[in-house]
Amino acid sequence: SASPPRAGSPPLKSPTSSPRGDQVGGQALELVKLKASLAGRDEEMAKVKRKLRKTEEALKQAQSEQMLVGEQQGFMRARISSQDQLTLDLAKKLQNVETQKQDLERYL
Repeated sequence: SASPPRAGSPPLKSPTSSPRGDQVGGQALELVKLKASLAGRDEEMAKVKRKLRKTEEALKQAQSEQMLVGEQQGFMRARISSQDQLTLDLAKKLQNVETQKQDLERYL
């Protein structure tokens, strides 16, 4: 039940060499090319995702280190404040000792 060839078109030799067959073959080739292109893009996406993961990990590490530095700075400020208070206390004691020394010198 093959249809007779149209006027001006070459006679049909086989289904694979027909214009329809050539079109399907071309589409199949195009599909293979598209799949290969998609596979390449998937590979690129995987690389980008790996880079993104590494960047996120580096960012988390940097944030963690920044928090530690902040904590250390807080401890250092508290320590300096404590040292300042000790220095003030010692200065008061030294003042008291000087006053007592002057009192003793006057007494003697």
